[in-house]
Amino acid sequence: MYAGLPCVFTLADKIELIIMKHRSYIADDGAPAQSQRGSRLGFNRFVMFCVVGFGGVLVQTVTLSVLLRVSGIHYVAATALAVEASVLNNFVWHRRWTWSDRPRSSAIVQLLRFNATNGAISLMGNIVITFMLVSVRKLNPLEANLITIGICSLVNFAVADKFVFIVNGEGRRLGCKSSR
Repeated sequence: MYAGLPCVFTLADKIELIIMKHRSYIADDGAPAQSQRGSRLGFNRFVMFCVVGFGGVLVQTVTLSVLLRVSGIHYVAATALAVEASVLNNFVWHRRWTWSDRPRSSAIVQLLRFNATNGAISLMGNIVITFMLVSVRKLNPLEANLITIGICSLVNFAVADKFVFIVNGEGRRLGCKSSR
């Protein structure tokens, strides 16, 4: 049915093929339509983003646990510090892996953009949503924190992809081939 495609697929590949076929993203010969080859890269990049994010969740959760148990500081302050530790961890890994195929601008500039966007979204989202879940819903701070991380992740991916890891000053996404 899909001539030219390998006959061994992962579950994710099968799901993506169904979605692409449904949206008419597959050409008549079964190969991805020329204009849609980037959708596979976007899907793979999102999976990579989630893997790095999982590492960030571990960093954030361990940091929060240590701060709550050892330092005795208030859970809101501990959440803010744990989020920043996770943001810095995630920046390093996104730069080295998730968006490694894109030309690099200055690490300082990217870090500032990442911290100002993903960091701010994560920090404000985690503080506000965690506070609401703990004070209103009476959840444990660690449980509330994990729920909040999931909520903030989708927004962070879109912002990082469109704003943080871009070509210097040109507003184009990195990874696009130059016409030179």
